[in-house]
Amino acid sequence: MAYPHSVAGSQEGREMSRNQRDLVDTCFEEGQYESGIQTLEQLRSLNLRPSVSHIRQLLYIALYPPPPETADKRKEKGQVSMSPIKSSPNKNNQQQRSTHIPSPDATAAAQSLLTSFALTNSPISIYRALPQYGSHNDVRSSPDLTGEEDDSIIARESACIVKSKHCWAILKERFIQRKQLSVMSKKGNRKSRSSYIYDHEEEASVESAEPSPLSSVADHVWPVLDWLIILFENDESLTEDVGLPRHSPLLLSQIPPPVSGGARCDVDAPLDIVWYSLMQSDHMRKTMGSRIMSLLINLMSSTHFDTNTFVTSVAARLFSSTPDFCNTFFSCLPASSSVLTFKVALCRKYLAGVSTNAGPEQSNHRPKPQARAIRSARRSSTSQVDFASSTGTTNLLSVSNKSMLPSATEIMQLSLIEYHETGLQSGHAQLVRAKYEILLAYGTLKDALPTEQKDSEWQAMVSKGRLEQAITLAFPQEGEGCTYREALLATLNIWRLG
Repeated sequence: MAYPHSVAGSQEGREMSRNQRDLVDTCFEEGQYESGIQTLEQLRSLNLRPSVSHIRQLLYIALYPPPPETADKRKEKGQVSMSPIKSSPNKNNQQQRSTHIPSPDATAAAQSLLTSFALTNSPISIYRALPQYGSHNDVRSSPDLTGEEDDSIIARESACIVKSKHCWAILKERFIQRKQLSVMSKKGNRKSRSSYIYDHEEEASVESAEPSPLSSVADHVWPVLDWLIILFENDESLTEDVGLPRHSPLLLSQIPPPVSGGARCDVDAPLDIVWYSLMQSDHMRKTMGSRIMSLLINLMSSTHFDTNTFVTSVAARLFSSTPDFCNTFFSCLPASSSVLTFKVALCRKYLAGVSTNAGPEQSNHRPKPQARAIRSARRSSTSQVDFASSTGTTNLLSVSNKSMLPSATEIMQLSLIEYHETGLQSGHAQLVRAKYEILLAYGTLKDALPTEQKDSEWQAMVSKGRLEQAITLAFPQEGEGCTYREALLATLNIWRLG
């Protein structure tokens, strides 16, 4: 499937000349990474496109792990240096051996330069260095990884990046492991084929220990994650600038296409990153999680993305998490129309599932819900609404978010679902939060509509007291539920003015 990369590609600029690339290649081949990075920084220009190979090598350096805290600093310093090592006195085979381990300073410089390129150049000109589904990247035949590039150990090592399934895999802990990256080359003959020595460094501790789970994002590569997010956000903006719904086609290419064809839906890898980020104590890392989630939500405007499967996947994760995480998830998302629409779909999926799936066989895990009746002259019956349509397989791939909003009556009924008093406390807390979010998001979307597009059914509920009564019935009189109730009632007063 072809994606509109031309949206971003129209601003790529001309490619670096051979002489310019050679300046950088020479530095990288000799292990002088900081000099090569500085040269690339000097060449960086809006009208000059960096080579795919250089971006990939920059990315490898940016991902390279720092030395263990207990490592011998003097030994590490010696590994980084380029001083020749005395070898055999045989004059016909004089060789020099140098280590090519990127230093922490080189890693930091590479991370900084990647961000600079993302801010200067078009997303697609940078993105080509990354793995992607549906592309024709072939490491064995790529011109960026053959020929004279064989003389660059960092170019050969960076091939692991394009061999990955997707860009999220390169962020994982131990994706790149520290090695003794040494090169043996004939002295005075730079063009000769070099021999490489790959030795894994010894661990800081040789004591046996239980392996710990690998982090979704290695501690030193958060700047790389930020760089990826910037690429996708810039791609979103360029797509929107040409009149298309705001979304990133480049991000879409990171989602595997179904074997049977159709819309893409497998977002487990980026959702793992979102969850891991939101669990961090650092505010900037949490923010990265919310930014990725916003990027995924914006894909809902694309007909190439399976919205229903996406909502189902997020709901399954979110409402099986702790109440604290659930609160963090909702509170970190921006109040854009696409996010509000997503919140309605997400909470609708969960609340409808609570209504229809809590049978007797599940009583030990999920208390049976029931709906309260609204005392209203306009209601002729208090029977439950049939929620089957909410949990079906309705295709929600329209580019218009408007078609995704359920009726005001359905929202009212969903807000009245409740657990028995003997219900699980965690489930009750998540239910209350879901009801709060769906009412707030739905009402905010309806209130923002132009006068000629106002929903008469919703307007009647707001103006004639039915919504106020539902809010009062839907939330407890004490605890966190009371806080939600008071917040919604205060917001309701604003909606009435509109």
